[in-house]
Amino acid sequence: MNALEMKVMPSFQEGSCSILFSFYFQEEEKKIGEAVICTCSEAFFTDGNQTEMEMSVAFMSENIHCEKKIAYLKEFQVMDEYKQDSMGRIQDFLRIIGISEFKEPYVL
Repeated sequence: MNALEMKVMPSFQEGSCSILFSFYFQEEEKKIGEAVICTCSEAFFTDGNQTEMEMSVAFMSENIHCEKKIAYLKEFQVMDEYKQDSMGRIQDFLRIIGISEFKEPYVL
């Protein structure tokens, strides 16, 4: 098996003061899958039922300065045989950028 390649594309979400990381996995020319991870202050972590407007209002009304930063999985579509390796690479990336808590509402 050749090396699994991972590309990361970040984007800032102003309303929720979060950063979305889109991960694209491939092996040689073969697309393996993709994932989307959201990183934010722990105060913004929801079960997905809050709208961006509600999160923005919460941010404006609360004094959030040094909250712990977390990450959670929004989307994970990777071929079965590559799921473990892909998730391991995502978690390594998160550790490198200083995020140690990873919420995983998605079932692998």
